[in-house]
Order: sequence, then structure tokens, then C-alpha cells
Amino acid sequence: MYDQNEVDILKYAQDIIDKGFPPGVLMIDDNWQEDYGKWEFSTLRFKDPKAMIDKLHAMGFKVMLWICPFISPDSEVFRYLAKEGMLLLDGERTQVILWANTQNKAAI
Repeated sequence: MYDQNEVDILKYAQDIIDKGFPPGVLMIDDNWQEDYGKWEFSTLRFKDPKAMIDKLHAMGFKVMLWICPFISPDSEVFRYLAKEGMLLLDGERTQVILWANTQNKAAI
């Protein structure tokens, strides 16, 4: 699911248990953060990520968080890293690419 959020993740985990399946590794997929490169949970979709992960652990799940090495070029993180000269360059310009099967651009 693309719309990662605390309520749906906990419901999904509970559904696994309720259907008699053993807990395993639960991956919180893409879009848990506001922008690529900002490795903090979205406060709009996650009220208390630590409590959510603690609850998943208590249910027996190991939790894996999907991350990528890209940065959204229209984000605050991108502007900071560009100003500090911390992005890969293609000549004198920051390298921006289209990636995966999305129309999203990302800087590397």
C-alpha cells in the first residue's frame, strides 16, 4: 500500500495474527516520510511511530523500514544539501534523475 500510516499498519499486523498466521518481518513501505531524504516519520500519518513499532514488536513482528538513497529535489533537505555542496554533480549541476516506475524526480 502506498499510503503508509499508523492505523492501517497496525490493522494489517492484527489481521495477520487474527487469521492465524505467525508474525514475521513486517516492512513499512515507501511513503512513510514526507519526502525522500527526510528520514523521519510523517507527523500527518504517524502519531507515535515509536509506540507503533513497540506494539508491533510486542505482537511478535520484526519491523523493517523501506528507505532509498535519493532526495526529493523540491524538499527542504535537498535545498540544504545543495547549499552545502553535498550532492552528486553532473558537471556543475546537481544530478536529478527519474527513478523506479514513478514520475517522481530524485537527486542522488
